[in-house]
Amino acid sequence: ECMCPHPSCLCGMGHLATVCALVLSTLSSIGGDTGDPEFCPRTTAFPPPARLRQLFWLHFPKTGTSFGNTVYPHACPRLPPTARLPRLPPTVQLATEPRRKEPGRLMRTFVSKYRIQDYCDADAFAPELRRVDGQGVSSLVKAISGHYPMQKELAESRRGVAMVRSPLGRLVSGFPYRHAVGMSEQNHARLWNVSTLVEYATFPGVSACQTKMLIGHHCGRDVSLTPMDAVRAIQRLSTALAFVGITDFWDASICLFHRKFGGSPSTFELHNVRSTLIWEGQNTTSTPTPRSATATNDRLSASEVATAVRSGATLDPFDTVVFQAALQIFMQQCEMHNVPVPPAAALNVVSMSAMCTQHPEHAVFCSKQVQTALGRLDGTRT
Repeated sequence: ECMCPHPSCLCGMGHLATVCALVLSTLSSIGGDTGDPEFCPRTTAFPPPARLRQLFWLHFPKTGTSFGNTVYPHACPRLPPTARLPRLPPTVQLATEPRRKEPGRLMRTFVSKYRIQDYCDADAFAPELRRVDGQGVSSLVKAISGHYPMQKELAESRRGVAMVRSPLGRLVSGFPYRHAVGMSEQNHARLWNVSTLVEYATFPGVSACQTKMLIGHHCGRDVSLTPMDAVRAIQRLSTALAFVGITDFWDASICLFHRKFGGSPSTFELHNVRSTLIWEGQNTTSTPTPRSATATNDRLSASEVATAVRSGATLDPFDTVVFQAALQIFMQQCEMHNVPVPPAAALNVVSMSAMCTQHPEHAVFCSKQVQTALGRLDGTRT
């Protein structure tokens, strides 16, 4: 049986058992626009929520730009109620975004319109971000609206927020755009020549995006990683981040954010402002013609995604490990803050020992240091 928290999912036999891949990431919305929606009813929170100050958003590409509709109203309470990211139909994105698009353009436009100095408290964002380029506010805007990696000054700060996504879901979402922020111009031009999801996932620099950003590298940089890099990434999920949400369990993640840091959740936080055009024949109500909507290498067939699902964790072993760590932290935080844990969350937890048995070719699965680091998050599971 396939259990999914959202109807837009694909099920198939994966690396351990039945795998549920949330390949469309279509976020639900539940009527209304303000107040106390059903997905996160009011409750007496313990520990009580406390506003997060001097925060930074570690924004992994293709994990949910929509999270900006939660982060910025929290950090900037003077924002008008109507200030929110616009919802862009996927065909509009494909039609208007160049192949070498500027990372974080939607967020940067929003932050430029609602200027930090006008709407945000002085201690809203991490002061360390102002030193990225030594350009004051302009560098702060660049850092908090783009896909920039972890700064070493923030590695022990426990002031970051991030959404982490299942590796397959992130790769499927990035494929139509050949997303690889930080990749060299030359390599990115070559990346546009790949025609299948598996080719995209295995192109040098594409995989391990979330792992690389946690340890200070750009998402699309071709970096040789070791199991100790995975250990460092796992550690930073706890030492650098105050909040770890899971894109695949969006509603519960938004509820958890508010249970931890206060504020009333709104249903517009559930809106998917940057949905991805993935399936061949996928319906759309927007009129602009996509940049290459009819090209077979921009739209995935169900059989191609099924092939990727069967490949499972072998497409992105490092981010598989990081996702497992993030999932454990997320479930523990949900239990601590009285947020119902999505039933499918536990089904996605896997044992690294079992992964090593099935995929001994990937040293990161068999590393005792990695298994120990995961075991510290959950003493009963290694």
